[in-house]
Amino acid sequence: MKKYFGYVALFLMTAAAVLSIVGCKKKEPAFEDELVFVEGAAFIMGNDDFSAGYNNRAHNAEVSSFYVGATEVTQADFEAIMGYNPSFYVGESKGKAVTEGENQEKRPVEKISWYEAVMYCNKLSESRGLTPVYTKEVEGKDETDISLWGEVPEKANKEWNEIKWNKEANGYRLLTEAEWEFAAKGGKLTSGKTSAGFDFYDDNVEYYVWAGINSKQLTHEVGLKEKNELGLYDMNGNVWEWCWDWFSESYYKKEAAAEKDTSGPAIADYRVVRGGSWEDEDETLTVFGRGSSSPHLPSRRIGFRIARSASK
Repeated sequence: MKKYFGYVALFLMTAAAVLSIVGCKKKEPAFEDELVFVEGAAFIMGNDDFSAGYNNRAHNAEVSSFYVGATEVTQADFEAIMGYNPSFYVGESKGKAVTEGENQEKRPVEKISWYEAVMYCNKLSESRGLTPVYTKEVEGKDETDISLWGEVPEKANKEWNEIKWNKEANGYRLLTEAEWEFAAKGGKLTSGKTSAGFDFYDDNVEYYVWAGINSKQLTHEVGLKEKNELGLYDMNGNVWEWCWDWFSESYYKKEAAAEKDTSGPAIADYRVVRGGSWEDEDETLTVFGRGSSSPHLPSRRIGFRIARSASK
């Protein structure tokens, strides 16, 4: 009898282990549940009516399928992975508190440099068992381990500006500028709006975006405004979002801009930011508006959202 129960116990333990393994395999891509799938396609990027101030004339573009965060990376997200919260809009003092009823931890992380954004992507990838996307040369070797990268520079830095994107890696990353605009427009589900889910000139902007007209000069909890056709929140307003691309005023006049999965010029002085912020009231709050910032400069107007390549 004891032997019989021993076999039963062994069977149950084995079955539990098998179920656990099966569960793990089924659960492995669960991180994609945090992201929204965007089916790739060719599209018209830019708009000649908006091109004067934003250097984004209408041109052909094409992106492969990818995943993108439904919201901007929050302060809680960032601190959980990086161990600190660099944001300006925290606490109760100096008018930085959230509006009553909002969650402080769910405000977008801001006051981070582009360098910190790519570091977060790598560390998040490692935490999920994925291959980190970004490499930095350390003593002649390309390293993905951010603990080997050294201190984040507070000035423009050649080595940090030469961070590379391994496009074969399956980890988290920043959006390219073309991906950002395609997603903001609603991808293949687009209804042709001038902004992310709304018309900048025709709709009640306050319903869709945290901007200069309603933000009280503060960031706000992500996901409170209306989403766009893909289910993405705050693609316009709240905080600008870092993209991978270097910024060039003339890039979209070149043939290379029409190449599939273009990721901008090889090098420049500034990285692209998109979407506008809590401070803006003009056409930066459209899907065409472009901005730029030095990659080493943190700003309380700039955050980011994560992406992954769908084919990896």
